Order: sequence, then structure tokens, then C-alpha cells
Amino acid sequence: MPELPEVEHVVRALAPRVTGRHILAAELNLKRIAPGISRTRFNHQLQNALITGVGRRGKYILFNEFTTAQGATQIERHVVSTDGADGADSPATLTPDLGTPQRSAGLEAVLTTPMTKIRRRVPTPFFLDVMRDGQPASDLEPYLGAVCHVVIVSADTKQFAHTHGDLPGGAMSGDMSKMDMATMAMPTPPAKFGPRLEFTHTFMQPGPYRLWVQTSYKGEVATFGYNVMVEK
Repeated sequence: MPELPEVEHVVRALAPRVTGRHILAAELNLKRIAPGISRTRFNHQLQNALITGVGRRGKYILFNEFTTAQGATQIERHVVSTDGADGADSPATLTPDLGTPQRSAGLEAVLTTPMTKIRRRVPTPFFLDVMRDGQPASDLEPYLGAVCHVVIVSADTKQFAHTHGDLPGGAMSGDMSKMDMATMAMPTPPAKFGPRLEFTHTFMQPGPYRLWVQTSYKGEVATFGYNVMVEK
């Protein structure tokens, strides 16, 4: 399963809390996590061990989006596996979770769509409502020149899309799937905005997808990830 941005958030949250501490005891619940070692030996080897750092390993799907000298947009896909990873190209298991609150950078957000069903080849609008301390967040900041950036990847990682969002009804809030993102002129977003962001996307194939929406708050990037199911 491709690494998700929220995994890195977990790493960064754990590192300052556990680095430099010792492990009192360990329990191996899933044998496949440490093949070739018994549960007893696993606990014995880790007991009193010093935690020197927190990292992550696995596999990464790298998408390279660029424009050729002739003005055509191209997307390259590369699979990179780190030590210990297996099944580098296995599809991810994604459970739809629209409407579920997500937290990042001190914010809470909920992604919704007015569509009863998300269907392929039909433009689907999405709304991200952002809160802070239970109140609408109206002081979000532009991220890389846009109100928000959106990356959409299918569970098998064969379908990839990068689009931008806008304030509701804004020029960038409509379907951008047929636009040339490399050459189009993006409107300058306001210095502060929120709490609702909007983007629209047309899925070309059915199946489960993962959506990441990124915006900025007080100089920190806030990343919200959601799963959706696209029907025929």
C-alpha cells in the first residue's frame, strides 16, 4: 500500500516523545511484522533497548507531472520500494469516509459532496469545511499560489490527478480535468480565507480513490485525506 502523508505526521508526532527513552516491554501481535523471530525472543531483544529515532519504511509511488517543450502535459509513474517492503504494487484497501472529521495542523476538516453517488465521467463537486477549536476557520492562507491543492490517486495507483480548489463559486472551483494546469493563469487567492473550500473533479474510471487536500494555516501545511468510491 502506498505510504500516506498522515503516516509521516505520526512519525513526526512520535519522534520527540519517544526518542531517547527505553523500551520496558514489547509484544509481537502480528507475526508477519517480524518474520523469523519468536515472540519470546522479540520481547527479550527489545526489552531495555534505547529508542534512537522514529522512521518509516515501505513503498512509494512517485508521480512526476511536467510539461514538454511542445506544451503537452505528461505524467510519469515510478514505484520505489525501501528495505523490508513487499508487494510494492498491491492495491490499497480504501474504505469510503466522506463526512468524517480529519485533523491536521491544529485544524479539523470535513469533506462532503452534494452528489448522492459519485460516478465516472460525471463532474463531482467537493466541499471542504475547515474548523478550528469548534469555530469556522476564516484565516486559512494560500498554499503554493492557490487556495488549496488536491491530489487524487486510485487504489491501484494507475489513475492520478492533480487539481486546485478555490473559494465556493471561484474560477478554480469548477472541473479542471481538461485544463492545462501548467500554462493556465491562476487567480491570486486572498491573503486570508475560509472556512469552506471547493473543488470539482471528473473521475474517468470506477473504483476506490484516495483524495488529499492541502492548504496552509499559520505557515504550516494542513493535509486532509479521504477515500471515495466511484461507480460506473
